[in-house]
Amino acid sequence: MQRERPGKFRPFGPVVVLCWIVLLWTAAAAGSVGSGASDGGVDKRALLELKSAVGEDPLGILSDWNPDDEDGCAWNGVTCDSLSRRVTALRISPNFSSACSEFDTVDARGNVSLLFPCSDFAGGEHSLPFSAKLRGRLSPAIGRLSQLKVLSLGFNGFFGELPQEIGQLRFLEVLDLSFNDFRGPVPFGFQNCTALRVVDLSGNQLNGTLPSFLAVLRSLEVVSLSFNVFTGAIPPVLGEKCGALEHLNLAGNLLSSSIPSSLGNCSRLRSLILSSNLLQDRIPSPLGNLGMLEVLDVSRNFLSGIIPPELGNCNQLKVLVFKNNYGPLFSGKVFRTADPQEENGDDDFNFFEGQLPESIAKLPNLRVLWAPNSNLGGSFPREWGSCSNLEILNVAHNYFEGQVPLTLGSCKNLYFLDLSSNNFTGSLPREIPVPCMIVFNVSRNFLSGHIPSFTRDCSQKSVNSRAPRVNMVDFYTNYFYQYSGTGVSSFSLNANDLAILHDFSRNMFSGPIPSVLIASDRLSARPFYGLWLNENNLEGNISAYSFLFCRYLAGLAFDIGDNKITGELPVDMGSTCSCMKLLNMAGNELVGPFPNTFANLVALVNLNLSRNKIQGSIPSYIGQMMNMRWLSLSTNNFTGTIPLDLAQLASLEVLELSSNSLSGEIPAAFAKLQHLEFIKCENVQGNPHLQPCIPISSSSEWEQQHSGNGSQQAAYSPTRSSPGGGNGFKPIEIASITSASIIVCVLISLVVLLLCMKRFGCKSVLCQGSERKEVVTFNSIGVELTYENVVRATGGFNIQNCIGSGGFGATYKAEIVPGVVVAVKRLSVGRFQGVQQFSAEIRTLGRVQHPNLVTLIGYHVSESEMFLIYNYLPGGNLEKFIQDRPRRTVQWSVLHKIALDIAQLISDKKALDPSFSSFGNGFNIVQWASMLLRQGKADEFFTTGLWDSGPHDDLVEMLHLAVMCTGEHLSARPSMKQVAQSLKRIQPSTG
Repeated sequence: MQRERPGKFRPFGPVVVLCWIVLLWTAAAAGSVGSGASDGGVDKRALLELKSAVGEDPLGILSDWNPDDEDGCAWNGVTCDSLSRRVTALRISPNFSSACSEFDTVDARGNVSLLFPCSDFAGGEHSLPFSAKLRGRLSPAIGRLSQLKVLSLGFNGFFGELPQEIGQLRFLEVLDLSFNDFRGPVPFGFQNCTALRVVDLSGNQLNGTLPSFLAVLRSLEVVSLSFNVFTGAIPPVLGEKCGALEHLNLAGNLLSSSIPSSLGNCSRLRSLILSSNLLQDRIPSPLGNLGMLEVLDVSRNFLSGIIPPELGNCNQLKVLVFKNNYGPLFSGKVFRTADPQEENGDDDFNFFEGQLPESIAKLPNLRVLWAPNSNLGGSFPREWGSCSNLEILNVAHNYFEGQVPLTLGSCKNLYFLDLSSNNFTGSLPREIPVPCMIVFNVSRNFLSGHIPSFTRDCSQKSVNSRAPRVNMVDFYTNYFYQYSGTGVSSFSLNANDLAILHDFSRNMFSGPIPSVLIASDRLSARPFYGLWLNENNLEGNISAYSFLFCRYLAGLAFDIGDNKITGELPVDMGSTCSCMKLLNMAGNELVGPFPNTFANLVALVNLNLSRNKIQGSIPSYIGQMMNMRWLSLSTNNFTGTIPLDLAQLASLEVLELSSNSLSGEIPAAFAKLQHLEFIKCENVQGNPHLQPCIPISSSSEWEQQHSGNGSQQAAYSPTRSSPGGGNGFKPIEIASITSASIIVCVLISLVVLLLCMKRFGCKSVLCQGSERKEVVTFNSIGVELTYENVVRATGGFNIQNCIGSGGFGATYKAEIVPGVVVAVKRLSVGRFQGVQQFSAEIRTLGRVQHPNLVTLIGYHVSESEMFLIYNYLPGGNLEKFIQDRPRRTVQWSVLHKIALDIAQLISDKKALDPSFSSFGNGFNIVQWASMLLRQGKADEFFTTGLWDSGPHDDLVEMLHLAVMCTGEHLSARPSMKQVAQSLKRIQPSTG
């Protein structure tokens, strides 16, 4: 019998093995289902605990979370795995829609929802108000949803600290807790969520330092920690292990130190947003290694140095923002503030050096370049031939020289070009497609020649402000465009109205008024059009100018003031331009009467025809222009009486009728105009046949004095002293302010800069919980300064230690220890908002040293107390010095040197606030100086010694500069950099 070979004949072996496999799989599946049912119950109980921690649910978002249901997989906002019935996603947001999921936003590269998931920023016009949201604590039960991959609770009102139990969610891929009220640090346990791809904790009150453990999360693609109160430096380690990182948004915190060069290692980075922090030093050149970078925003920091040419290697760059004075990038609605304008302010302290690199002008995909007021200068880049994608270019308020480049004509998609307030010379190239542009601004340069007939060869792309902002680039373009129109917001434009703004003002253009500069065939809607041509050398007869283009417009601002225009007021204008909002033709050589057709200009808000030779009577139909706020007809040849109909202009704020030949009485009904309050005497002076004006402090007195029974009285003059002498300023006392008033706008900037601060939302050190009684010092006085010993030295701010008071608060003498005396300026907390900017500005000023400036020793800021500490001057305050100083000759050259030195020290800051100028007796030196300048009596402002020794033209220019520095509106004041530039132009002779 033949012996079988082992293993040779086993016909059922494979079948048996297969059966065993099937049996084992079936058993495993059955066990899994059983386990899923059990764990599904755990998930359900965890969800119900989450619901119980919610105190407010105004929309009933959680109303269907019924404990009687088998599981929570059908509940609103809950997504489960179809097989295991375990919860894998929890999406609860009042602004949530099925078209906005976190996975979609990650895959839709560059989608704006990466920054603000499911919010109205993603283009939804029907977004819900922030009041319609969940409010309560986020229960630690969240950690029991062990299979959770997506946790999205953005735009709610969850508060308290972040639950550390989130760190137990090892499968979590998307964590979105943005725009809630979470506080405290980010729990260290979050590092255990190793599957995380998206982390969005923006818009909370999170504090502490940035969590460096984010670097160990190797799968991270999106990190947004913006608009919190994180402090300290950006950890360099974040740039050492960031191979997957595509979007990093750290805007709106209190981050300091420098930008880590290691971020240049994040080769897949597509957006880097570091705006609105306290970052210092240079932009690191290794950022030029980011070949995939599309958005770089470093605005609203304290950066300096040159702009690295290496950024020109970032060939994918679409948005590049170096400076932004409009305010925090995102609307105040995000921070629950009432008015986005309250976030505005000149609190971007980036101050670069050198030129704009040519390499940046050659970036082929660049769509937005925003670098106004950046201290850049020299030759402007000439080669813009690769700018076919460029849409917005803003380099206003810099020091660029030379001609406007011809190659800008190659930018066929360019619709926003702002070159204003530079030193450009020569003529404008006709190749620039101005008619295709929504914003074109070359004002305040030295351009000359005729304004050409520009080419209309441009892209047919039409700018539509109503278009949804579907990606990050569109978000930036819409933001900058919307804010560029704030200057015409007084004309009652709707937010979505198209405004086209072309500004050629304050140059040296000559020749005729250019024809209409709008490509009407490109318009998607009837726009508001603003054309500013004022303060040039334009000539021609306005009577022949065609206004037929008005038929395409919803509104018009037309400014040709201060040129050499002749002729009569155009009849055609009144017939065809009923949409006119602003008409300024002041300072020309116009003659003739008002045409009857001007009665059609019922939409006028601002009418300025002053300083011409217009004659006849003031037409009564002006009283039907019910939107009128500013009416200036001064310095003409008007005769007759002031029409009673003008008293119907309920919105009127300014009425100037001086220097005409008007007669009769000033209508008493003017007293009923609430916005006008009462007419100023200087606005009607120079009418010899008009009843004399009497300055009255109330409308009832005005009505009584100007009802026909008032006695004649000489016009008010600030140079008249009161009969009894008293404590008021006499002319010689006022004149003695000479030296101080010239330098005042520079010297007092130390304190005045605090008024530059606007609301930043509650994202400051004030929101970090309990108050910190800390004193920050810059200069040692040999004694430790603490909150307690400073307050104790003032006697608890006892009035007996008060040595002066002003618009910002009172100043106290404080003897810290015997022989060590300081001055403590206690600031009125209610006057200041935006502690981030306050602290940053004070830190900057603490580094400024000059023998003619008081030394800032330190400061304290908390929710209930703010004060500055500086060296004590035993000579008294400035007002006492002005009143008691001996008469002496002041040297013009010495004053000029001091002013110039200090202006250069504090360059790029705004100047004196007018509140300093109004002394206790009510006299306002700024208003008086302005009046003297208008009347050509500037010599009365200066002491005799200074006026005799100094060059008159230079002194008058200095006075003009001082008035500009004390303007009512901060945005209109020059920066100290511009002050320094002006002072250099009037350098005293060394001979």
